[in-house]
Amino acid sequence: MTESLLAAEKAVRSLPRRLVARRSSGDPSGSTGTSGRGMRPWRWLMSAGGVLVLGAAITVVVLVQSVRNGYYVGEEEGQVVLYRGTPEKVLGILDYSRKAPAKDQPNPPIPVADLPQNLQQQVRRTFEVSRPSATVPLLERAVCRYSLANRTGKVAIVRGRGQEACQQVEIDVSDVLLRDLPTSDADAVRSGRFAFVGQEAARAKLHDLEQRRNACQRPSPPISDCPGS
Repeated sequence: MTESLLAAEKAVRSLPRRLVARRSSGDPSGSTGTSGRGMRPWRWLMSAGGVLVLGAAITVVVLVQSVRNGYYVGEEEGQVVLYRGTPEKVLGILDYSRKAPAKDQPNPPIPVADLPQNLQQQVRRTFEVSRPSATVPLLERAVCRYSLANRTGKVAIVRGRGQEACQQVEIDVSDVLLRDLPTSDADAVRSGRFAFVGQEAARAKLHDLEQRRNACQRPSPPISDCPGS
């Protein structure tokens, strides 16, 4: 009996000191006590928190990229301008608004004042668009154009001629008589084929018609369809 006890004592002494301590605590799992068990939930919470933070960071990156790649229409110096980004500040502090490249802008420029009233209000408030390639042509078709028209035998500049959404307004009546113009030009004025975006373009064409009228009044006009030729 004594020999058995001595052998058991010797075997216990030969075990690693840390294992002996665990066994003596009475915990068969080898845990170091209640403090060791309490660490596990905190580790789980820390892992879950890390996943949430990573997910939030990815969401912010995706949001910022989406905003940066968006488009919206606004006004600058009285003209319609296409912008990249958003007019609102992202997360209340980040400004992601910049003018789109020149290739994406309306050409010729569209004066906001020449749009129908409902579109003027939308542009001045700014509105987002998904495809600038579709939006710009839509605005170009909607703009109230300046036409050269017949007014009591004279060439006049009229805005909104034949456009349902535009109020027709007579801008100016020139001293150019239709009967003095080449036949092709007079026909184009009567039919409304001379229509332009912006008043300046219409005035430039009117000036060209004045030059052609003057050319027709020469002894040997260089234009083949002048009156009386």
